[in-house]
Amino acid sequence: MAVSPAVGAALSCGLMSVLSFSGALLLLLGKKGGAGWAEYAALTLAASTMVADSFLHLLPEAVEDGNEWTMLAAFLGAVSVVCFEAGCAAVESSVEPFGLANLAVEAVHNLIDGAAIGVSWAASTSAGLATTVAVAIHELPQELGDFAVLKRAGFDSRRLLLANFAVSLTSFLGVALASTLVVSHYLLAFTAGSFLALSLHSIAPQVLASLDEHKASPFARVSCLAIALAAALFMHALALLEHADATTTTTTTTMQSSEEPRSAPRVDAKLRW
Repeated sequence: MAVSPAVGAALSCGLMSVLSFSGALLLLLGKKGGAGWAEYAALTLAASTMVADSFLHLLPEAVEDGNEWTMLAAFLGAVSVVCFEAGCAAVESSVEPFGLANLAVEAVHNLIDGAAIGVSWAASTSAGLATTVAVAIHELPQELGDFAVLKRAGFDSRRLLLANFAVSLTSFLGVALASTLVVSHYLLAFTAGSFLALSLHSIAPQVLASLDEHKASPFARVSCLAIALAAALFMHALALLEHADATTTTTTTTMQSSEEPRSAPRVDAKLRW
């Protein structure tokens, strides 16, 4: 039984929303006495995944399809995070500014994921499934890291899960706008810049502070470096897999298009997330 593109994309985004609750696994670790290790390890995972995603996924895609304004979008993304945090700091709140910035950045990132899912399902069922798997694989470690970031920022567990779930829903908006996002490379670059600012300016200092607060041993500090390296290698392998899937899908779509009448619409099936 064939699945329509709309239904397939909706189910894929539903899966992404379910994954937003995966950070609750850290609560179980905390209850078993590993709260300190779980916190600084997850914060390290969050920062390193964002940096790797920026350099290995988002920026290469943005530059490939962009122009001379693309890197300006990345710069504006970085500046916007710093300015957003400064604005939040001026308002009294129980939540640290970097936590709110994390939610805002993730909302944009999920929007792009949704657009990628929508375009891929419109191309073919196989392309839609491939993109769904790719997005899910890279979302899981990021959701774990986001949980630690928001927890560190002052969210209680209930508000944290609800806020993270609400932000994940922007992927549905991305699906709806998939055919109209003609400036997607600017969004990719903007997200990359915001990821870099958030990870290096806000989350990395929290990793160091968490290590000091929990009086982490030298072994624990080295383990954080190992986590960062493992995250980078994982994202690199995922980038290679994504590139191979994109090449295969584009070739298949081109062959199918050559067999259709010239009046038939063509869909750009290049996979992005």
